Amino acid sequence: MNIILKPVEGPAIDDVAFENSDNHITIGREADSDVRLDSEFVSRKHAILRCENKRWFITDLGSQDGVFVNTIQIKTDEPFEFFDDDLIAIGPWTFQVSGTGAAFQLDEESLAYLEEHTGSTSTNASMIIALKSEDVSKREKAWKSFVERYKGLIFKVGLSFQMSSSDIDDIVQEVLIALMKSEEFVYDPGKGKFRSYLKKATRTTIFKHWRAKQRNKTTAIEEVVDDQFDRVWNLRWREYALQKALESIQRAVDPTHFEAFELCGRRGVPARKVAEQLGISEELVRQAKLRVTTLVRAEIARLERNYDRE
Repeated sequence: MNIILKPVEGPAIDDVAFENSDNHITIGREADSDVRLDSEFVSRKHAILRCENKRWFITDLGSQDGVFVNTIQIKTDEPFEFFDDDLIAIGPWTFQVSGTGAAFQLDEESLAYLEEHTGSTSTNASMIIALKSEDVSKREKAWKSFVERYKGLIFKVGLSFQMSSSDIDDIVQEVLIALMKSEEFVYDPGKGKFRSYLKKATRTTIFKHWRAKQRNKTTAIEEVVDDQFDRVWNLRWREYALQKALESIQRAVDPTHFEAFELCGRRGVPARKVAEQLGISEELVRQAKLRVTTLVRAEIARLERNYDRE
């Protein structure tokens, strides 16, 4: 099985694939790097990937601008395990990972903490059932819930295919209507996953709008869109899950701890400066960053698990 780094943001480059049996993969600006990234924002020796006992780790080799996994900066010289669908940012590039053969495991301690402090995640099944209700008020509430929950996701997917804002507003409503009318979408875990239904409905609706816009052109629209759609969808879904997780964890932890995580983990401010700014110790800054990072990954896993079984 190959590990694949798919460039999803940044200057155009090809996918990068390596065998799991490779001892290590170097990433940097140097010509002899296994993955050479030619940018002033990439250090000569920026990062290294290693596979140990079928588990993949990335280490920041002291780069100037850092390595980010799911928008969170990892610690220099300390291996950080990554999994399928994770987003790794180096310089102007963001790569989405596939082929590790592993997913982040949601441990019972983190699950218990999340359920206590953020509550159970609301189900898409209950929302869809409400959309089919004969009660007008229930339908209107479910419609609003859907728009609030998924408009941002569909909007970003639409932007990736050069859709206008007005087109995307139409697409959001058409996707919802498609789900409402779909006879196959019934709350039955044996019949499929909500994420698959949403993806299918979004793809179909985007195809329709592309056909209308390209009526007088000879481009095979389905081939052009379909070639890009999976990659765009997977990226935007991961971003969506990450944003939802960050919002949940921000409400669930001490505000000072979350700010320490935000400053040190996402903005790259040195722990010493964060400690001075917040009036806490450097050790507490590091502990807060590690704790919140773990909870964010756990919340992503919980969200995706719940979406996948509905």
